[in-house]
Amino acid sequence: MESSTALAEHGVHAMTSSWTHKPLREIMTLQRGFDLPKKERREGQVPIISSSGAEDFHAVSAKQGPGVVTGRYGTIGKVFYSEEPYWPLNTTLFVSNFHGNSPRYCYYLLSRLNFREHSGKTGVPGVNRNDLHTVEMLTTTDTREQEAIAEALWDMDTLIEALEGLIAKKRLIKQGVMQDLLTGKRRLPGFPEEWVLKTLGDFAHMKSGEAITSACITENGEFPVYGGNGLRGYTSTFNKDGECTLVGRQGALCGAVTHTSGRIFASEHAIVCKAISGNSQRYLSHLFEFLNLNRVSEASAQPGLSVEKIRKIEVRASPREGEQERIAQILDEMDAEIRALESRSKKARRVKEGMMQNLLTGRIRLI
Repeated sequence: MESSTALAEHGVHAMTSSWTHKPLREIMTLQRGFDLPKKERREGQVPIISSSGAEDFHAVSAKQGPGVVTGRYGTIGKVFYSEEPYWPLNTTLFVSNFHGNSPRYCYYLLSRLNFREHSGKTGVPGVNRNDLHTVEMLTTTDTREQEAIAEALWDMDTLIEALEGLIAKKRLIKQGVMQDLLTGKRRLPGFPEEWVLKTLGDFAHMKSGEAITSACITENGEFPVYGGNGLRGYTSTFNKDGECTLVGRQGALCGAVTHTSGRIFASEHAIVCKAISGNSQRYLSHLFEFLNLNRVSEASAQPGLSVEKIRKIEVRASPREGEQERIAQILDEMDAEIRALESRSKKARRVKEGMMQNLLTGRIRLI
C-alpha cells in the first residue's frame, strides 16, 4: 500500500494496543473568534483567519501561535494551522486550550471530524462549539506519539504544498510561453513568413454537437461522450472520428476547451471544431484555450457561445502548418509536465489520507 511505504520511512510498527475515547472538550477547548470589521483593520503582517482561511492581514494579533482554527459558519469543515500570531475572526472557532496535547496533532485530529454531521442542529447553518465538545474521539494521550504522528503527516503536507507550488509556477510559465508563441511575439527559427490576420472561421469548420439523453450515457461504454466541460460518460454510438477541438457553448463554463481524438460522441453542449487542411488541430486547441472564449460569451442570464460569434473572431497567426505544429509540440510538452506533477500531487494526497486513517486511529503506531 502507498501509505504503508510512506509510514515505513518514519519507522512505523504495527501494534495492537488500544487508544482512549474522549469527548473533544477533554482534548482541546474551542472558543469563538473575535470581531474585526474591515474599517478597524490596520496594515500589518498578522494573518486574519476566517472560516475559509487567511483572508487579510492586521497590525496586531488576538492570539499567539501555535493556533488551530476552523469555521463556525460560512465555510464549514476546513481546519487551519498557524505557528505565528494570528487573529481568528468571529466566523471561526479556535483552540484556546490544548490541555497539554500537541497543537499540530490537534490540528490533524480536528481535520478528521465530520463537521457536517453537527451543522445546523439549532436551525442556523453552522456548528456550535458546545455540540462539538461532546463528540467522542479516539486519541492517544502520549505526547511523544502525538508529535511523531504530527511530524509524519506534516512531512506529507510539505510535499503536497511543494508540488502544488510547482504546478502553479509551471502554469504561469506556460501562460507566458503561450503569450509569446501564440501572438508571434517570439518566433521559432526556420519559419521566416510573416503572420497573417485571420478569423477563427478561416482555421476550422465549426458546428454544434448533437443531442443525447442522460439515459444513453453510462459509466462504461464503447465511445466517450463529451459535453461542454469534458468527459460526461460513455455511450454505444459516435458522431465524430479523428482529432477535433471541443468548445463548451453553454453555462458558466462555456469556452472550456477539450482536445479529443478517435471516435467520440460530441453532445449539443459543445461546439465541434475541425481544423481546415493546412492547419494543425493541436495548435487550434491551444489557440482556443489562449483566447479565453468565455469572455466573448453572450451577455445573458445563461452565458453562451454561438458558432457564428466564434467564427468572426480575428487573430494573427502563422500561415505555416509546420510552425503551428512546432508551437503545439512545445505547449503539449509543457502540458504533459503539468499533468505529471498533478498526478504526483493526487498520489501524495491519497497517501496522506491513508496515513491519517492509520495513524489517527491507532491502527499503526509510530512509537
